[in-house]
Amino acid sequence: MMLVLDASAAVRVVTGHDADGLLAAALGQANEVVVPDLFAPEVSSALWKWARYGGVDTETALASLRVALALPDRWLPCAELAPEVFELAARLGRPVYDLYYLVAARRLAAVLMTRDNGLIRLAGELGVRVG
Repeated sequence: MMLVLDASAAVRVVTGHDADGLLAAALGQANEVVVPDLFAPEVSSALWKWARYGGVDTETALASLRVALALPDRWLPCAELAPEVFELAARLGRPVYDLYYLVAARRLAAVLMTRDNGLIRLAGELGVRVG
């Protein structure tokens, strides 16, 4: 199974907030994990906030960042996804950021791995499988 991993799911895994272990299990079963290159800045930002406001030391957050950046097998350039993302965002009146993950999953007929409830609902409406 091919997975498109979004930043919210990755951060849960690497910070130990995957309480039920389902995300880590899905990653372990995936044949390929794909992310848009937006993943790096989004995960970096979330882990910086974890260090800054979550009481975690910088070294721990940096180690988690390195683990997160090693999760994907393939990185998709956002520039290749941008026109389709823009059209979808304009049609649906939605911000573009999360749509990069959704469009990548739709293009690749992959499972979208996310914990973003709004994105889960939208994926369901558009026929994109969610894990």
